[in-house]
Amino acid sequence: SPKFDDTTTFISKELSVTVRIKNYSDSAISNFQLEYILLNWSYYQPKIDTFTNTLNVGDSIDFTFTKKIHCPIMYYTLQAIVKLNTDINHGNDTIRRTYFGYNDYTVIQTSKGNYFWLGQNRPNPAISQAQIDYFIPTEGIIEFRLYNVLGETIIANSTSATAGKHTINVNTDKLAAGVYYYTLHFNNQQATQRMIIGRR
Repeated sequence: SPKFDDTTTFISKELSVTVRIKNYSDSAISNFQLEYILLNWSYYQPKIDTFTNTLNVGDSIDFTFTKKIHCPIMYYTLQAIVKLNTDINHGNDTIRRTYFGYNDYTVIQTSKGNYFWLGQNRPNPAISQAQIDYFIPTEGIIEFRLYNVLGETIIANSTSATAGKHTINVNTDKLAAGVYYYTLHFNNQQATQRMIIGRR
């Protein structure tokens, strides 16, 4: 019976997946397969591993898969399965847990219940150019603004964008070194990130 470690935080980086296995049977078990998969991301293939040690009756152990997970942005469901051929009760072989993935992204929930996000500029600090990724769930008008620390608008652009991920290219070559903030307006809501501009 697998169980996720409740203290694990899943974010959009490559991380290890650890499950806790307990032997509820009346005999020791060994050499069986385990699998994990992201249920709502069709491109993600199952990751299969083998437990080669022996687990005695009533004992439990934490098992870490050798293949790591690269977590997606926003909600995803992680499922782990113990595959034991001699198991006559498969009711406790599967566990599912839903997480929210994020990393250097500002994620905003819209009034329709879906999400858009604004990424951290790269490179950061920016020297002469910066690229900023964003994602919108539906087609619409987005407004991008870059501000200095005094709140003065340095760049303001508005455009129509299709649903999906996009990249904004910002020329920072003529901007003074320092801290800036940029925002993305979409569907009457706003996401904000902080940018640092440096000089060689």
